[in-house]
Amino acid sequence: MTSHEFNEYILYHENDPNSNVVATVHCFYDDKSVGYIRFYKGDVPGPSILRGGLIEVTFSADRIQEIITTIRYEEPLFISAKGDKSMVSTVREPVGEQEGKEKNGGELN
Repeated sequence: MTSHEFNEYILYHENDPNSNVVATVHCFYDDKSVGYIRFYKGDVPGPSILRGGLIEVTFSADRIQEIITTIRYEEPLFISAKGDKSMVSTVREPVGEQEGKEKNGGELN
């Protein structure tokens, strides 16, 4: 499995009639490009390792919201590719990480 940690990103929403890509997340680690998360309508190609060791992971367009939510709220973050498998992941976290942050009827402060 090839993996890269990332801590910054740029989100591109795309509309190209010659491409099935609808959005791309360009991933960086401390200002260095480490790869891309691409979202496709229709058929989704497998992930790939690009020139320079960059990783391109691929997902169906219907997964954009859940993956963007993960990127916005979790850290550290990794993109990984192995064979036909694409992953956006975190590391092991303690249970109840939001514990103690809820007040006023369940609202987060």
